Amino acid sequence: MEEVRTSHAGLGGLRGSGRASAPKHPLLQAAAREERRKAGPFPQPCWVNYFLLLPPHSSFLVCCVLLDCKPVIVCKLPGGAFLAEELYKNASNQVPPTPQEKAISIWESKNFFVELDPLPGAVEAVKQMAKLEETDVFICTSPIKKYRYCPYEKYAWVEKHLGPEFLEQIVLTRDKTVVSGDLLIDDRPDIIGAERSPSWEHVLFTACHNKHVALPPPRRRLHSWADDWKTILESKRAL
Repeated sequence: MEEVRTSHAGLGGLRGSGRASAPKHPLLQAAAREERRKAGPFPQPCWVNYFLLLPPHSSFLVCCVLLDCKPVIVCKLPGGAFLAEELYKNASNQVPPTPQEKAISIWESKNFFVELDPLPGAVEAVKQMAKLEETDVFICTSPIKKYRYCPYEKYAWVEKHLGPEFLEQIVLTRDKTVVSGDLLIDDRPDIIGAERSPSWEHVLFTACHNKHVALPPPRRRLHSWADDWKTILESKRAL
């Protein structure tokens, strides 16, 4: 548990000061945020060391970054239908009637996730990001519904390429909107869920399936890990 300092100033003047603690894991933060919502409005913090306690537009020091696993840091094979076309053409060289089903059977198979290679520069960037001061990095990834191999292999992949210390930084969820953070770097253009107004800014990571998507301002892209991701992180800190 990390300590958080707050200085409370209400409409009637100074209301005192106090110290509180906030959980580090995003799921615990979401639960704490819900408890705070039930308890009523939280006084405006003058200084705070955790984004969980911040109302909109307040300054903060800690930047919590949520990274999708595949294909943001993992090299995903080309789009499912194209993959199926290559692997499942029959003798007459005709594409089978249900290529999407064939593609799904591939990524549901054993060792599919664990044998994928990292994207160029991804491992180095994530490790460097995790070493930045006042920055928390979590791997926020959605397991497929046929979960026999996927969850285990995602953990195994992270341990293999990022190290065992990152196993504590994994968040498996089918709904990323309920996870608290400052930035979510994800290749999916539209991320919807139970929370209509997620706490994070969605930065779209460019992949073959979203290159055509035109992002309205102020939405942003990260084209690759060779891009200036540090500037994006710094933009979420105190202005």
